[in-house]
Parts: sequence; structure tokens; C-alpha cells
Amino acid sequence: MRRWRKKVKVFLGSATLLVLTFVLVEHIRGWWALGHRLKLLKAEGEEFSIDHLAPQRPPPDQNAYLVLERLTNQISALLTNLDDVPPSLHFAALGKGIVAWRLKEWIPLGRKTTNDWSRMGPALADASNLFDRIHLALQKPAYDSGFDYDKGFQQMYLPSLSTVKQTAQVLSAETLFEMNQGHFEAAHERVEDLVKLVRGQTPEPLLILQLMRQACFSFAFNDTWEALQVPIWSEAQLASLQSAWEDCQLARDLAASMVMERALNLDYYQQLKHSHAKLSAALQVREAVEEMTDGGFGQAFGSLPTHGFFLHWVHAPLWQLAWADQDALFALNRWQSVIFLERKARSNSWAAVSSQARTEPGENPFLPMLGHVGQLGFYDKLRFLFANETFSVNDIVTRRTLELQTQQQMVLTAIAIGRYRLAHGTLPPDLSSLVPTFLKTLPRDCMDGNVLRYELSQAGSFVLYSVGDDGRDNGGDPTASDPKKNYMRIWDGRDAIWPAPATDEEAASAFKSNIGQ
Repeated sequence: MRRWRKKVKVFLGSATLLVLTFVLVEHIRGWWALGHRLKLLKAEGEEFSIDHLAPQRPPPDQNAYLVLERLTNQISALLTNLDDVPPSLHFAALGKGIVAWRLKEWIPLGRKTTNDWSRMGPALADASNLFDRIHLALQKPAYDSGFDYDKGFQQMYLPSLSTVKQTAQVLSAETLFEMNQGHFEAAHERVEDLVKLVRGQTPEPLLILQLMRQACFSFAFNDTWEALQVPIWSEAQLASLQSAWEDCQLARDLAASMVMERALNLDYYQQLKHSHAKLSAALQVREAVEEMTDGGFGQAFGSLPTHGFFLHWVHAPLWQLAWADQDALFALNRWQSVIFLERKARSNSWAAVSSQARTEPGENPFLPMLGHVGQLGFYDKLRFLFANETFSVNDIVTRRTLELQTQQQMVLTAIAIGRYRLAHGTLPPDLSSLVPTFLKTLPRDCMDGNVLRYELSQAGSFVLYSVGDDGRDNGGDPTASDPKKNYMRIWDGRDAIWPAPATDEEAASAFKSNIGQ
């Protein structure tokens, strides 16, 4: 019996020693690999300090967001009375936009009955003071939504995401209404307010805030196109609107948000590594999500490999001791892969990181470090407890941002063309004629890295276009790239063209046939 007990003790002691050795080796392996990777990246000039990346807090009296936040309830209340606004920049045909402010009546999205301006007028008239307060807020020199970068993701408190989008929605409705009523001075002020709302959100280096900003951008772009269908703007008004658009650098600011999120992500891992309470809270959130989806994750990439008591009291402590740094390194490499591609696309073009090019050997030096991301074995799922979550930041975010940046270049160019026509009584023969009097530089097509295309048409108008997502110049062809999809936005065409205005007859016909709804 004593001999048997001695064998059991030796076995248990050996097993314990093996486990401790395993944990120590895994801990050192992860600690060294993460530290080495960070050292190399910092030597290349990468920044990981949240304090250095976070924007400076402006004085409250200079912060436009604080005023908009105080107006949230009034803006929301107004918006409930404006759910039947006309569809801004919808299409009557390929490449032909419906001029919403010229409509006499329309069919609201998702409705079968018509609406007209008389139903919107009273609500907007009653909100004149609200629009004045929004206008004054957007003259302030700073914008800070109040996100606390020092607390990071673990104690994340997001500002009201609806505030800025709803502000853009009501400004858009007011802009269209004022143009319909012939109040062009007021309309000009409102559309500039819209653009300033987009421009003002520059110092927000957080991905979700930049994506919300992009939603505001769509309203500003659509309403600027609408405004440019008004033939009576003066040179001063066009120049002022162009100036408002010039510093809307969405691609640059998205890049800054990715770098900040990378730093916040690393800080998040450090918090989880050193606090069982924070780790347990994070795991409870993951478990709740899986429970709400009724196991919808299954065994797919992103599901938790363990649950319940074993997860919280065996797996989690083991993860903290052995694998936290390995998990952080895996997440860091995923961020580096996305950031690398974003930088290449921004400095070159979207075509430079197309699906064909980015799979070439050496195209993205961080991809080999990720292995087969969607095919992790059980052991890797144990190690990568958080990095195995579905990664929502992908090439689509980069592509969409470059599309919008190209639209910003289109807006600047279209305004410059209008200014040239006022000065010379004719359209410019080429885009070079706009520089430097009406444009600072030639407009860039972020899809292929070249200058936007411009041609004069026989109808006495012009065609301004980008080569579109495929990077191929099809001569300004707006034909839908996918015949099975409705043409809902300029990027649905073979080329992305600055829309020509549809005639009133084309707009009426489109509504009758449910096109543009």
C-alpha cells in the first residue's frame, strides 16, 4: 500500500511539474514573441501609446458635440415628424439622379401612399430655432464626443451614436425643403452645416465613430449634389461650399482610428491578463452572446471552446498564465494585416490591393503569421480565447472609405466646374484648366490612383467619373456591374459617374415603376 501511495505521489508530482513547466514555457514563448514583435514595429515608427494617439480635450465652450448632445431630444422629436422625407439622390435610370427638391410629390421609402412638401413644412417651420442652434454649434472650432480612451474597451462608454446621424438627417430634410421653397440662402447655409458636421468629426480616432461619420457623409454628398442642380449660385457661394469640403479626409482619419484601435486592443489584453474580474466579465459577455444566438456560432470560428465552471476557473486562469500574450500577438498580427493593406490602398489605390493582387506571395507580410484563421484547431481555440472572435474590420471598410474619399474629390471637382462656368461662360475643356484657380490639385481617383476622368458630352454637359471598384476604365459606363442588383448608388455601375439630373418626366416615371424607392 505504501509503495502504491508513493507511486501516486510521484505521478502527481511529475504531472504537476510537467503542467507548471508547460505553463512557464508557453508564458515565456508568448511574452518573448509579443515583446519582439512590438520592438520591431516600434523601430519602424509604429505608435502604441494611447496617450500619444488620443486627441486633446478641447474647452467645453469650443466643443460642438456638447451642444448637439444637449439638443438630442429636440432633434429626435423633429425626426419622428419627418419620416416621409423625399429620397435624396435616388436614381431614375442608370447614372441619372432624381432631383428631390424639384419633386411635387413622392412615395416615401417602404410606403405605398404619396407625400408632399406641405406635410413637412409646419414641423420644419416650428424647428427654426433648433436649426439656428445647430448652425451656431457647428461654427465651434472643436469636436469631441467624450470617449474615454484611458479606460479603453474594458469599461467602454460610447457617446450617443444617434446624435450626429439624426442631426445630419434633419439638416438634409431642411436643405431639400428650403430649396423647394426657393429659399436658396437658407438652403446654402444648411448644406454647409451638413458638410461642417462631417468635417468636424476629424479628431475622433475610433472606428465606430468614423463609420457613423461616413453615414453623415452620405447625407452631405447627396445634398451637395442636390444643391448643385440649383442654377443661381454665386461664385462666392460655390467657393464657400467648396472650401467646406476640402478638408474632409475620411481615408486619413480611418487610418488614424485603426492605429488607435490597435493600441486599445493591446491595452485590453493587458487588462484581461492581470485582472480575473475583468476577464470573467468579458467572458460572461461572450457567453451571453452565444446564448442569445441559441448556439448559432456552433463550432465555427469565434465560438468559445469551453463553458461554465471549467471556462471561468480552469481555462481562464490558464489563459492568463500561459496564453494571454500569444492571444494578444495573434490579434496584433490581424490588426497589422488590415493596417498594412489600408496604407497600401490609401497611398496607391484600391486596385493595388484587389482580391487578385493581395494573394500574391509577399504582398502582405503579416498574413503568414495568421495561419489558417478560419480553421483553428481545438488547441489554438484554447490559446486564442479572444482573438478567435469574428474580426469585423476587413477590406470592405477600406474599400468603402476610399469610395467616399473619391466622392469627396468628385464634389470638389463638380463645384470647381461650376465656378469655371460662371467665370468663362463655358465648361472647362479638361480638368487641368481648373488648377490652380478653381482646384488646388487635380482630383484623385482612389480606385486606380489616377486623376478622375472627365469628358465633354454632345448635349453640352459633362461626364465626370471614377473607374469604379474594379479599377477598369469603361469610358464612363454607368451600366450595373451586377445585372441582378438594383442600381442604388454610383458604385453599382461599371464606372462610378457623377450623376446627371433626371428630368421631371423621368423622375415621375421612375416612381410609377417603383424605381428609386
